[in-house]
Amino acid sequence: PSGTSKFTCLTCQVAFATSELQRSHYHTDWHKYNLKRKVAELVPVSAEQFIEKVTALQAQDQEEREQSFLAYNCAICRKRYGSEAAFKSHLRSRKHNESKHDQGISMADEFMTVPTNTATVMTMGDTQRDSCLHCLFCDERQDQFSDNIHHMSVSHGFFLPDIEYLVDAQGLVKYLSTKIQSDYMCLYCNKTLKSAQAAMSHMVNKGHCKMAYDDTEDVDALLRYYDFGSPLNENDDDVSTTTIASEEGELILHDGTRLGNRRLLKYYKQK
Repeated sequence: PSGTSKFTCLTCQVAFATSELQRSHYHTDWHKYNLKRKVAELVPVSAEQFIEKVTALQAQDQEEREQSFLAYNCAICRKRYGSEAAFKSHLRSRKHNESKHDQGISMADEFMTVPTNTATVMTMGDTQRDSCLHCLFCDERQDQFSDNIHHMSVSHGFFLPDIEYLVDAQGLVKYLSTKIQSDYMCLYCNKTLKSAQAAMSHMVNKGHCKMAYDDTEDVDALLRYYDFGSPLNENDDDVSTTTIASEEGELILHDGTRLGNRRLLKYYKQK
């Protein structure tokens, strides 16, 4: 555009042929970036320079994401390492060799593979993932299901909602594990990632180590693990658990209290 045009952006030092182009420019990331530079008393960058900066940042971000998925896992000791050097040092450690001895794994049986796209390095000795004993969000493995629940609570802030109505906790955890390991899905925002490891990293990094437990969840799937007829831990003898069902699918207690059906949750949220 001509430098004499009356439609100009003083911040980016550029002129426009029409007022519409000028207004559109004000909404661009380039203009917003130059506004920040202006506040910092820096000279503006051209459109070409801005594109170069964005391209460089995108490449750096992609590299960091790929590096974040890089992990070296010892299936024998159930340990995870962020670098090859640390992993090899572990393989030479006394604790690793003691674990091999305890599990009856000989040196001939042990081997290491090249990292895949999820960057997992395994050693032989069963790489099968037990959904009840493995953490949903990292590679920690516990000996007992209760220990795994405790680990996920302490390390990741995860809890099973409405636990007093939960009749099949292990089944629910297996269901959640399948969503992550097979569908590569975030439990909270239902975003689908490129791999199970990517989904796990996403949940940890975004603070999504929790169930959605709302109308975005598959209600029929969840109802297989819950019994909302009465709380399992109810100890109050004065509270009646006698219920009748209404036409709307609600449960009506003896005292008249109505318990809404979870299928109608999205309607209850409406004002």
